[in-house]
Order: sequence, then C-alpha cells, then structure tokens
Amino acid sequence: MDRVSNGRIGRFEIHASSDGANRGAAVATGTWADNSLEKTSGFTLVATRLVRLTAITEAGNRGPWTGAAELNLVAETGTPQPPPPAPAPAALTRTGWTVAASDQETTREDGSAANVLDGSLTMIWHSQYSPTLVPLPHSIILDMRATNEVSGFTYAPRSGTSRNGTIGQYAIAVSSGGTTWSAPLASGTWADTSQAKAVTFPAVQARYIRLIATTEAGNRGQWTSMAELNVIGRSLSAPPPAPTPRGRREPGVRRSVSRWFPRWRPFCPATNC
Repeated sequence: MDRVSNGRIGRFEIHASSDGANRGAAVATGTWADNSLEKTSGFTLVATRLVRLTAITEAGNRGPWTGAAELNLVAETGTPQPPPPAPAPAALTRTGWTVAASDQETTREDGSAANVLDGSLTMIWHSQYSPTLVPLPHSIILDMRATNEVSGFTYAPRSGTSRNGTIGQYAIAVSSGGTTWSAPLASGTWADTSQAKAVTFPAVQARYIRLIATTEAGNRGQWTSMAELNVIGRSLSAPPPAPTPRGRREPGVRRSVSRWFPRWRPFCPATNC
C-alpha cells in the first residue's frame, strides 16, 4: 500500500456532459475525509458520455496536489454502466464488391454495370439499346463478397441534362447464395428527378442485393440507367486480407528460420539430402 497521503482529495465536484463542452450544474459535491479508504459519491442517475471529477482542496492541506489510484462509474443499482448502443447503420464500404446486370450498353457508350461502383456520378450503367434494344424490366445485382446486415439502399440517377433511364417502379430483393431470392423487401415508384433515391426496410442478413427496374420514370423509353448504388447496413465481418505474393517478406519478419530453430532441416528422402 502507498503510505504517502499527499494529494488525497478533500472538497470535490462532479459534472456530467454529453459533449465535453456543456457541463451544467454539478451532479455531486462534498468533502472526503483525509484517509486511505475508498471514497464514493452518489447522485441522481443521468444519461451522459463524459464525467469530470474536480478536486478543489487537498484533504490534509499538505499542498496543492491531487492524486488518485482508480476511478469507477456505477449505475444506480451498483452494476457497471451498460455498453453504448450500436452505431446507426451507414453506407457499407464497397471495397471488393462486384456487380452484374441483366444487360448493359457497351457498343454505343461505356454503359457497363461496373460503373455503379466506381464512385463517379458521370459514369453510368445503361441498359442495352444497340445493336438491339433490350426492353424493361432490367435488373442489377450487387455481390458484397460477404454476408452483411442490410437495411437500406440508395440509388443515384445519372447526372447531366438527360434523365433517360431514371427508374420509376422498382423492387429490391436479397439472397445468401445468389440463386434463390427473397420476396421483395421494398418496392415502390421513384420520382422522375435527378436527386438520389433512398429506401429502407427491416434489417436482414444477406450477401447479394438485386434491384429490378420495371418502368422508366418519365415513360421516355425502355431504358434503365444509374450512376451509383450503395447499401445501408452494418458489416458483420472484416473483408478477407489481400493475398501475399510469393517471395515477399512482410515487415518485421526475419529471413532465416534457422536463427530461431537451429536444428531444423527440410524433410527429404535420405538419398537426396
């Protein structure tokens, strides 16, 4: 036990704050005795993120010092505070994702499906219209390469002056294996505007997401187009690590195994060793 008594807290204040800037009135004040016993201070239960303990005096008036060994927070019942709620769903990182479409235009323009994952609003997926027109409905499938919890979907129409292909009626389904699909998790009709569209639905776990466009919002033709697709949800697993090329030495890895295991020898038939 540390027998030095310097810095024991005497008079004190406790403040709670949600942002670290606005503290309000103290939730507890008082004066602790000048001894080595554990001190406690109770106050009305508050919802907060930050708790500040301010030492105003040194219990024995030995000097302008303050010291503490441990600090703990307890709930009203004396049990540890519950963990914070899970973060709200957000757009998932699309690294490593792939995409496939029912059809795409690659003769008259670069309207490949891969453009919906390139992060650019100027490059688009466009359904095929040359050399022959593929009519509605059109569909596009995202493969997230891992199972995630998904609860929403955002679609950015093409930018610029043309709105050809803006999706009107739609339906969204999910799949774990890419062959058997759920009933539509969401369906409806989007407005004929260039603004980004969003839809939410009860959270489900899936690897594949399919968007089917059944009409063109402005009835301009049998086309479908889009600039970007994003999925709202939570990641359930980290993406697989990139493979290490053969012969590459990772940082911090020593080259010679024999320095750790001096008697190690490669196995081989006795006649060839």
